[in-house]
Amino acid sequence: MKKNAKEFSIKIIRFNKYGIYFFIAIAGNRKLIACRNAIYSYF
Repeated sequence: MKKNAKEFSIKIIRFNKYGIYFFIAIAGNRKLIACRNAIYSYF
């Protein structure tokens, strides 16, 4: 759990940087949710 928590906080920090783009993508086209998930996996 502790390791997961550290990885999760890193994802949150990076999400804050790119979150706006994710929200625009989701609002613009739900198909891009798959792209967001791929980016999540990459991070």
